[in-house]
Amino acid sequence: MRILIVEDDFIGAQQLASEIRSTGNSVIGPFPTLSLAMPHVGSIDAAILDVWLGNTVSFPVADALVRAGVPFLFLTAHDSRKVPDRLSHVRIFAKPSSTDTLLHALEMPEIVLETPGANGEPVESVLLELIEQASSVLPDRSAAERLVASVLREAISNAGDRRDGEDIGEWLRDLLNDELRNHRGRHFH
Repeated sequence: MRILIVEDDFIGAQQLASEIRSTGNSVIGPFPTLSLAMPHVGSIDAAILDVWLGNTVSFPVADALVRAGVPFLFLTAHDSRKVPDRLSHVRIFAKPSSTDTLLHALEMPEIVLETPGANGEPVESVLLELIEQASSVLPDRSAAERLVASVLREAISNAGDRRDGEDIGEWLRDLLNDELRNHRGRHFH
């Protein structure tokens, strides 16, 4: 797969490119600007875009990728709520995210995490909120991600326990709070 990387953090971009190449995929770029990235939109299989490139955003490249039907995702250290509504269907991953996770998401574009819950709240927004909530009470991001992963495993195994019409977001938040109350210590290592 030929993957375009649009990222203005030189070290982060080089590391991501190296990790992607080690999986046997090709990297186009990384490019730190819109003008360098845009000419490659038609010759790639997928893309990873940082939301912020210096003082600008990568949305023009994202729009071109949508028009070209190229799967892509956003990778950002910033507030994901800055993504405009026209791109709300695009998956957003927080930095740092594992390369395997990113590649899997690009290879499986038909899996859409943004399916709305009962109140129309995108599931992805709920997941990002769960990670942020967990990050506020645990010592580091990986501990928070382990906690959220534990909650999601529990949600999958207990999906039949969710009441009909119960909002998915509220249900997941309740599961997170229960896990924090009952098993907080196991997520510290």
